[in-house]
Parts: sequence; structure tokens; C-alpha cells
Amino acid sequence: MSGMTKDKILKIILLSILLVLLSFIIRFIALLQTDYGNGWDAYFYLIQIKALFTEGRMHSNDASLIYPYILLFKLIISDYVLAYKTAIALLTGFYVLSLFLLAIEVSKDKNNYINALLIAAFALYSPTITYMASQFPKNLLGLVMFNFFLFYWLKNKRWEILLFFVLTFFTHRLTAGIICIFFIIHLVNKRRFLWILLTGIILFSLSMFLPGLIHFYDIERFSDVFSFNLQFSPLSFIRLIGFEKITYCWIAEMIISFVILIITIISLFFFRKTIKLHLQKLYFILIFICVILLFPFYKFDLDGPALRFFLSFLCIAPLFILLVSKIFNKTIKIAFICILSVCSLFSYRSYSPEKMDPPYKTYFKITEKTALLLKNKNFDIIVAHKGLAEYFTFITGIDALPWQPESKYTIEKTWRISSGISFSDFRYYLKEEETDSIKKVGIDYFLLHETLWQRFIAKIKQNDEMNLMKTVCSDQNPYKLRPAYLLKGKN
Repeated sequence: MSGMTKDKILKIILLSILLVLLSFIIRFIALLQTDYGNGWDAYFYLIQIKALFTEGRMHSNDASLIYPYILLFKLIISDYVLAYKTAIALLTGFYVLSLFLLAIEVSKDKNNYINALLIAAFALYSPTITYMASQFPKNLLGLVMFNFFLFYWLKNKRWEILLFFVLTFFTHRLTAGIICIFFIIHLVNKRRFLWILLTGIILFSLSMFLPGLIHFYDIERFSDVFSFNLQFSPLSFIRLIGFEKITYCWIAEMIISFVILIITIISLFFFRKTIKLHLQKLYFILIFICVILLFPFYKFDLDGPALRFFLSFLCIAPLFILLVSKIFNKTIKIAFICILSVCSLFSYRSYSPEKMDPPYKTYFKITEKTALLLKNKNFDIIVAHKGLAEYFTFITGIDALPWQPESKYTIEKTWRISSGISFSDFRYYLKEEETDSIKKVGIDYFLLHETLWQRFIAKIKQNDEMNLMKTVCSDQNPYKLRPAYLLKGKN
């Protein structure tokens, strides 16, 4: 922002504060739609924060910067859930701010703050940002760091570039991959192969010793990522989430994001002479990254990276508005800013905890009953499906695992909360004296010893009951061991 008058700098500072506050308030209202934590991973994060706050160490080692960030809010706010909501709501404000400042730096004309406001208004409106904050805050923090990296890259500030490269790398594997791609393409273009080699050695060394960072074990994540079936990410996303959960505001954002991406690609190929050289390089690299994020042969499911890739694309897409905005005059841009700002007061409703989050109210009742039944019992761990396991651990302090336990856990000291299996199923395959020890803790939720569960599975296999086996061996009843990339550096 060099060369600006004091009045313009003051205006940008005031607008920055306003944008952060607006985004915070809008997203905080969205998050307050439920009294429980937001998203499927809320209580996983809260377990770590609670352990840090009470024991001085993490429950599961992870070097990501999301944990010290949330911990700062817990030091101020006593309630864990409220501190978490405040942290991730403010995170959306930082994301809007990072886009706003980056847009000012990219756009050097006299109306650059108008162009930046247009991008900021789009981010303020974005249902994706709200969804990312609720479901994938670690990803969103990584993208905030990446935007600030780009900001200082354009300003050619070496130490700041290095700082935000490291911060981005340490926040999340996905953004670590994105920034490494950006950095490598940039250095290859300048033929600085020695720097690429040194960077690779340093990052490899860090990943070997610090848990939670990108690592060679992560290759295992891609063993089941690709598919021979062609897919289009927006349609795959809508099918996966459910059309009834997707609002028209969200669909509009997806359409706009793809339109501006296509227009940007056309502009770079046919109107390159009107675009400054350093911006051509920036947009070519960003387009290359978007092509990787939108690769049409990913397997699109809830656990795979394709979902996060697509959402990350939607978060990056507002940057392409700058080239498109040149088509419009100042009056039209201001009109769009006003429309988007008004729509942002309603678009936050695209996130509905009732539709998109686990049924934590049900989990509360299950947790209460289970904790009471296990009182004074000697055991090591409980097996329960994702969402319930983390909530149970946070509330009770008892370890619950959403995976099949490893050999270090003895089966004699393991209990399980089954899901989707009726008591009549247990009664059909197990002896009466065995079923007497199985206790109901919720609708189609039962607490039983792991030895009984394994006996139950063996009986089903003997009778070749494939339909019941699909329920038994599903995400609702953990049956897979934790993969190596999750075990690296864990307690």
C-alpha cells in the first residue's frame, strides 16, 4: 500500500475493521443457531484445547497452529464451546480481511479500494466461508495464511514471505500442499533449483519430527482418492451434501465462482497484453492450483480430500473477481457491493446445524447413560462412531475411539457403543445370558463389551447375512484400524 495518502490508508484501516466485525457478527449469529459445538470436528478440537488447558499437553499430538489460536480465546472466555465459536467466527473476519488487503495490492488503479470491497463483499456473502468455519476451521486458517503469503509475495517482502510460508505450512496439510505448489512453480520459473532443493530438505525434516504436518505417510490418503468415473465437483458436492441442504445463495456462489474462473482463463489467453506481467504469473499459478483442486477424476466422498479441495477452490475463487471487475464501471461495482452486503445478512442461513451437524442433543443423552453404566468399571477405551466418540471424550474425559482399536488395547478392557443394530439382532445371534449384559443407551444405540461385539460379527459372517454386515462394517460401527498417516506422532 506504498504511495497512498494518509487519508486513503486511514480509510482502508477503518474499512478493514468494519469488514472483520461484520463477518464476525454474521458468522457468530450463524454459529449460535445451536448450543453445541459446530461441525463434525468441533469436539475433536475441543478435546485438544481442554487437554492443553488442564494438563498442559495435547490429547493427540498435532503441530497445527489452529490449536494455539483457539487456546487464546479459551484463556479469555471460560466456556469451551463459546470460546470455540468466537474463535472460528473471528477467523472468517480474518479471511475477509486477507482477501481485502490482497485485492488492494493486486489492483493498483485509483479505485483499488472499490475493487477490494467488491471481493470482500463477495466473501462476506459467501455461504462457503461460513460452512468452512463450521466444518473445517483448520483448512480456513491455512487459507488465511496463504492469502497473506500472496499479499507479501506481491509486495516482495522477503521475511514476511518466509514467515507466512512457514505459517501456512504448519496450519494444514492441504494448504501446505497448495503453497508448496505455488512456491515450486515460482522458483522453477526463475530457475532457482538450489532453493527448491533446500526448501524440500527443510520441509521433509520438519515433517519427520512434527506431528500433524504434511508427510510421506499422506500418500496413503490418495490410495483410494481417484476414480475412473468422470465427476463435476459442484454437482458431486450437491449430491453428497443433499440438494435439500443447499440453498440458492450457495448455488449462486458456485455458479459465479466457475464463471469468473472461466472469464479469467479467457482473459489470460486472449488479453494478456492488458494484464501486468507479475499478475499474469500470479493468476496462471492460481489457475493451475484450481485445476488440481477441481480434477474431475477424484472420488467425491465425505472422508476423501475431494470435498476439501472443492471448498478450497470456492474460497480462492473471489481473487478472480479482480480481472472480471474491469468490465464494469465504478457505479455498477458499488451497486454489486451493496447487493452482496445485503444478501450477506441472509446467506449465513445456508449453514443449518440441524441439517449439517451431528445430532449432539442425542449424543448428550447417550453419553449420560453410558457414563453411568460404566461407572466403577475397569476398562481402557470405548469404541464409538465419529462425532459421538469425540463428544463422549470431551464430556467425560474417557477415551473413545472412532476406529477399531489397535493391538495395544486389550479386547477384555474395551467397550463399544453400537449404532443401527436392533436388540432383536443381538438376541438372534447371541445367547440369552450374553444379551443380558447389553444395555440400551439410545434409539438403536447399545453399550456392550467388545468381546460380545466380535462374537456377534463372527456369527453374522457364519450365516452370510450380507445386509446386516453392511451395517456392522460401516462408519456407524468402526471396523477399520487407524491408517499410518493418522498414527504418526500420536499418543
